[in-house]
Amino acid sequence: MAQIADIRPGAADEVVVTLTDANADLPYLLSSRLLAIGPTARISRDGIGTGPFALESFEPGVTTRVKRNPNDWASDRGYVDSVETIAINDPGARIAALLSGSVHLANKLAPTAVSSLEKSARGRGLQTSPAGITVSSAPCATQPPLDNNDLMLALKFAIDRDAIVKTVQRGYGKIGNDHPIPSYDR
Repeated sequence: MAQIADIRPGAADEVVVTLTDANADLPYLLSSRLLAIGPTARISRDGIGTGPFALESFEPGVTTRVKRNPNDWASDRGYVDSVETIAINDPGARIAALLSGSVHLANKLAPTAVSSLEKSARGRGLQTSPAGITVSSAPCATQPPLDNNDLMLALKFAIDRDAIVKTVQRGYGKIGNDHPIPSYDR
């Protein structure tokens, strides 16, 4: 983010970002949850106040509780009365919580763990949803021999991307078309 010299409003629904140098990863950086746009006054633990849920309590790194927002402007969302999000940082503990029924949903599961979940009684009917997680290889293309564009293209075409999705991701992935923004992200 050191390359960002300025961020300012542009035309309606537009943000102008001025960089000190070129940055091909800017779209990826801007898609980070850490760069969310919110109120200008200060960061508040009370939440922004729009959307289907209102913040009830927040303990960083532990739990977040929200309740249905009676003032939500859209009636076609927020179908439950409340949601509690629990931080479970250990991947094995997340799987155990799912298998025991302690939690109903979990994110960032290793593809290898999904197959064991599918075999369990609790994992039957398992549903997955797409995530904008990017796995990339970014060699230093300013040093020989990788500064040769023909060599870089040859390496790009030599990689069997389908095989990587099939073996490493166990089929739970999609080829990202050489950019980090998922197809479902507006």
